[in-house]
Amino acid sequence: MSTALRQLPLLRWATRFRSGSVELTGRLVSPLAWEGEGVPVTLEAGPVAARVDFVGGATPAMEAAALDAAQITVGSHQGATLAAGPGATALDGVAIEPVRMDLLLEFLLDHVHDLSVEVAAHTERDLIVKVSQGVEATLPAHHVVTLRGGTQGPPEQPLLAAPLVVSVAGTGVRLSHAKLRWLSTLAKVRLQEAQLHPNGRVALHAHARGGSHRLGGGLHRVSERLSEVVRRSPRFARVRAFLRDTREPGAAD
Repeated sequence: MSTALRQLPLLRWATRFRSGSVELTGRLVSPLAWEGEGVPVTLEAGPVAARVDFVGGATPAMEAAALDAAQITVGSHQGATLAAGPGATALDGVAIEPVRMDLLLEFLLDHVHDLSVEVAAHTERDLIVKVSQGVEATLPAHHVVTLRGGTQGPPEQPLLAAPLVVSVAGTGVRLSHAKLRWLSTLAKVRLQEAQLHPNGRVALHAHARGGSHRLGGGLHRVSERLSEVVRRSPRFARVRAFLRDTREPGAAD
């Protein structure tokens, strides 16, 4: 298939990974019509689900994609599952005219309510991600990074409905900062999972091995400080738009 993924906002970060997949679920509250490249596509209202398998690198590309809906009409064909792979597009397993799935999914994302996302991406080399205020997270090479989260509401104003969870297999993530003393607790700790809750609270979890269970207090303090950064830092203003209420740190998640 090898369709360039520059059009799909969810995959603009894919240049930093070797390969991966993205799964989306949600619902359409009304029928959706798309005229893409001369082949009209119509989706009926109801639940929708999509999956994209991609290769990363300098020019990320889609290897395969599939879309499930209550009913999909492509030209004169009707079915429930639209799939695209190398050199072929099929509706319920029957070959049809080619459909630009990357453009169709981009269009779909602007109309899906209650969107949930699950991403799995494979690193090829160590990756350094700048979190905020000089805090850096190092993702190890040859590991799988997963992200999952769900929202409630319309596409123009989705709100986080459950914790956004990022986890790393294997040795885990290392956080570092040359000047922040409150991060020194984690100098020798590898994090396995980070959670962002709907009220802005950050929760970090380390692997049980290596004595990290004895650093529970330090992990808690660092989690609290990162929560303050998310709730107050201008760098996280766009993130706060997806949160429910960051004014009451003790609010239930």
